[in-house]
Amino acid sequence: MFTIGEFSKVTGLTVKTLRFYHAAGADVRRRAVGVSVLRCFEIEAARVISFLRSLEFPVAEIRELLRGSEADLTTALERQRKLIEERMKKLRKIAQSLTSFWLPKRSSRC
Repeated sequence: MFTIGEFSKVTGLTVKTLRFYHAAGADVRRRAVGVSVLRCFEIEAARVISFLRSLEFPVAEIRELLRGSEADLTTALERQRKLIEERMKKLRKIAQSLTSFWLPKRSSRC
């Protein structure tokens, strides 16, 4: 078992982040004898939460995914991949527009 500080170090998540997840209902902490103590198997849950957050999943959706099945997670990951690809296409178009707008244009005028 780990204290919240030790758990933070093991998972790479800050204590503040762990408390935020707890408040949002995506909790990996457990209470024992009035002290916040974390078990080894909960480290994996924290890592999953951290990974899903890095993929820009909202905490509310992560909470539901943690309660769902592996099929639910697979479906959500595929949906998120498509959303990110769509966002990337849009951002590429914006970047191309900016490049076209800001590049010095050659003209016959001085």
